[in-house]
Amino acid sequence: MAKRVVQVPIEPELLSALDDFSRSRRVSRSAVIRDACRRYLRDAATAARDEVYEDGYRRVAEDHAIADAQVALVGELLPVENW
Repeated sequence: MAKRVVQVPIEPELLSALDDFSRSRRVSRSAVIRDACRRYLRDAATAARDEVYEDGYRRVAEDHAIADAQVALVGELLPVENW
């Protein structure tokens, strides 16, 4: 895949830490930064999905009577299952 060069100002301490880390892993600084960006975006997407789930739960909270019935049903069915 074609890559594009971007310039990002980085504090000297962070740059030094990146260089130390990349040397210890024997990968390029660019590879470390790309991986960090991918992880950041993945974590942000996960956090966004969690927020949507939590908002939905707040709007329509679980009915404890239904949850209790589900627990009782599972308790009856699991012993019958041939695991």
